[in-house]
Amino acid sequence: MATESRTFRTVGIALPLFAISFLAACAPQSVRQLPVFTSWEERSQILGDIQDWEFRGRLGVRTADDGFNGKVQWQQQASDYNAQISGPVGIGTLQISGSLDLVRLEDQDGQLTVLTSPEDDLEALYGWKLPVNSLRFWALGIPDPKSLATTLVVDERGLLTVLVQNGWRIEYPDYRSFAGQPMPRRLVATAGDARVVLVFDNWVFK
Repeated sequence: MATESRTFRTVGIALPLFAISFLAACAPQSVRQLPVFTSWEERSQILGDIQDWEFRGRLGVRTADDGFNGKVQWQQQASDYNAQISGPVGIGTLQISGSLDLVRLEDQDGQLTVLTSPEDDLEALYGWKLPVNSLRFWALGIPDPKSLATTLVVDERGLLTVLVQNGWRIEYPDYRSFAGQPMPRRLVATAGDARVVLVFDNWVFK
């Protein structure tokens, strides 16, 4: 494992104000409902433009020699993301945060590592790979706009079922209604002997 980085009346008035503040803090967050998509083109455009969303789910990663099952929480704000992955045996909880030009990994001991090539670096560190750069788009069921998709299969409902991009084959065997629209329930990505299965338990669009 690498050990170094790579190149938030006074009394009579105060009580009601406190009560109002407390109730506001306890009020549930408003959750955005997705619009009705009339075509694949509209779906991919609108989902790709949403700036603030998150999902929680379960993650299974396998290679020829290693792998793990765990939980994942992904938070996206514009081009910045933060992914918390828990469950790898002997590794604990990992935080992977990224932006347009930087991806950082923080392990359970607080050690920071800059990932210059995230897939390759994760494989070198832990023996498995995860397509973190494109997962921001693939999780939504749309291709990464920064790369050419060599295969893209859309069904009669306008939902992506198969995508080949950046050396990965991504399949979407299940969709489920979240926020008023079908969203991926399960994603299976393979590249060589690497296999990533992501099950989405909840989506939130803000």
